[in-house]
Amino acid sequence: MKGILFSLFVMSFTVILSSCGFSTDSKNNVMVESKIMNYEESCKYLKEMNLIEDGDNPPLLDKMPQYDDEEPFGINFFRTDISDVDLSNLTIPRTYFGRTEIKNVSFKFTNLSESNVCWNDLIEVDFTNANLSNCDMRASIYKNVKFNYANLENVDFRYSSFENCDFTGAVMKGVKITKEKASLLKLEDEQIDEISWKNSEGEEPNGG
Repeated sequence: MKGILFSLFVMSFTVILSSCGFSTDSKNNVMVESKIMNYEESCKYLKEMNLIEDGDNPPLLDKMPQYDDEEPFGINFFRTDISDVDLSNLTIPRTYFGRTEIKNVSFKFTNLSESNVCWNDLIEVDFTNANLSNCDMRASIYKNVKFNYANLENVDFRYSSFENCDFTGAVMKGVKITKEKASLLKLEDEQIDEISWKNSEGEEPNGG
């Protein structure tokens, strides 16, 4: 019993430190400060990585992007591949990902809140400590994806599939997912209680 209580204390303490901009050095079991870039710095970094075009920064949208939005567009990735790149510590909320393969990419500590992440293949992706709150992540394939200690509050995962994904310590409050997917997710009791379980997948997201 003491061991369980201690583990819960360590988990809670880790989440608190993570929200304050600290990351975990698993090798040495210590917390290290993580520098989070603001939106302008994040855009500059994405340009350096040739992921968005040079010139004026895409506007920071005031709502979740949709596939049929008219210009001006925010940061968006459509029918492309994003692979073997470190996209940690960025502030890029309300980003659009559609029909894109995202493979071997780190989004550690990145703020992607209110992003549209429907109809994508995510393979070997690391969302550790990322902010994915209020994202639409339906109809996507998640394979070997880490959601460790991520903020998944109100994320919609319906129509998605999961293979070997890790949700250790993730905030699952209000997550939308069907009951039949429960066996695919290795969740803690507290996470199970937080989820907004659905009986059906509902309507498919647009852009499919």
